[in-house]
Amino acid sequence: MKKKQLLVTFAVFALVFPLIVLGESSPPPIPLLVYGSVTIDGNSAPIGTIITAEIDDMEVASVQMVSEGVYFIDVPDGQANEGKIVKFKIIGIADDANQCEALNITTDPIINLNLAVTSPSSPPSPPPSPPSGGGGSYTPPASTTPPAPLSEAAQAVDTNEDDKIDILDFNSLVVNWGSTESGNIADFDANGTVDIFDFNLLMTYWTG
Repeated sequence: MKKKQLLVTFAVFALVFPLIVLGESSPPPIPLLVYGSVTIDGNSAPIGTIITAEIDDMEVASVQMVSEGVYFIDVPDGQANEGKIVKFKIIGIADDANQCEALNITTDPIINLNLAVTSPSSPPSPPPSPPSGGGGSYTPPASTTPPAPLSEAAQAVDTNEDDKIDILDFNSLVVNWGSTESGNIADFDANGTVDIFDFNLLMTYWTG
């Protein structure tokens, strides 16, 4: 009797264990990743600006900008939302132009969409005043400040080592999404999986 019970237990374990292993090794679902520039009243949106995404009038994602004038947002359950319209708001302001359709997430998980809104109460910015004592047009001096070097933490996200965290590094993340390969170039936090935590690190150190 004990031998029969052991055989039954082993058979159940043999059936269930592969399912557990497969469940743990399956990659996370690919989100719809949307990025682009952001302007408010014609000016680059400042760091800290809140961008929200809505589907069927329900908020599905929200992000606080970490770089001036540039945003990245991941809409979860990309494949589940295929064919739906995603509408974006900047600091709660909607515009009909700030929307896109989630198409084939498997082949096109990234969408470039530039966002722009006009504040209802903001007056237009006056043109710069020309310097006194001379005629002709005024051209503001170009900035000559060199970009700051990447921090040691940011260098870990710079997949192509070009001293910028930009769309090329973003592409590396998407290409390797869900990979559990040891030492993967896009596993920025070295937790063994290229996932949403690596995406968050990319956004944290984004330079554009």
